[in-house]
Amino acid sequence: MPQTRDATNDVIENSGHGLSLKYADAFNHDTDKTEDVFAIQITKQTGLNDLVTFYASEGNGGRGGDFSIRDAYLEKFSDPDDRAVFNYINDDNGRLLTSKYTDQFGDVPLIRLAEMYLIRAESNLRAGTAVGNTPLDDINIIRSRANADELTAVTVDDILLERQLELGMEGFLIHDIRRTKQSIDISSDGDGSELIPYDADRLVFPIPLKEMDANKKITQNPGYGS
Repeated sequence: MPQTRDATNDVIENSGHGLSLKYADAFNHDTDKTEDVFAIQITKQTGLNDLVTFYASEGNGGRGGDFSIRDAYLEKFSDPDDRAVFNYINDDNGRLLTSKYTDQFGDVPLIRLAEMYLIRAESNLRAGTAVGNTPLDDINIIRSRANADELTAVTVDDILLERQLELGMEGFLIHDIRRTKQSIDISSDGDGSELIPYDADRLVFPIPLKEMDANKKITQNPGYGS
């Protein structure tokens, strides 16, 4: 944790990056913005932007929302919180979709400065330190940008929840669940009645058959046969 803390603190303090003034400003732009620590530029030569394909409505260049937002996720937010309403209804099928991916040629943000604050907060809290800032202040910087009420105290669980709120639909939750040895709730209403443990075979993709055929020494991942 100290190495992680120090690395993220260095990015925050010395990289020249800053948080976008509004949460929505961190998404759907064609060139790197202040919050983009690392992003991939999508152009006409790049081909499809699969994040748009999977997450966006037909009108925004997608397939209508392979992934839609459930009420159980929205219930995690306090009121107010700009992140809770950063979505739209797909008129074609009524699904609630994230507004993070609506520009076919928008940058794909892989590392945002907001995540650096979240990592620094968690690392400091677990280490019992306050390098760069206190964990509480780091979390409240993120919450304030989203116009959410500031917290008066913070725990590791609070920070992990804040990661869900800030980084939703950006591909981080599965890794957080695995590293903290939690379970995935796949029940339709989020009541915890159907859980997948963090180490379940189904949470690891199978090795493609063409790779297995090309190298007979490869052993298929557990749960997918030989």
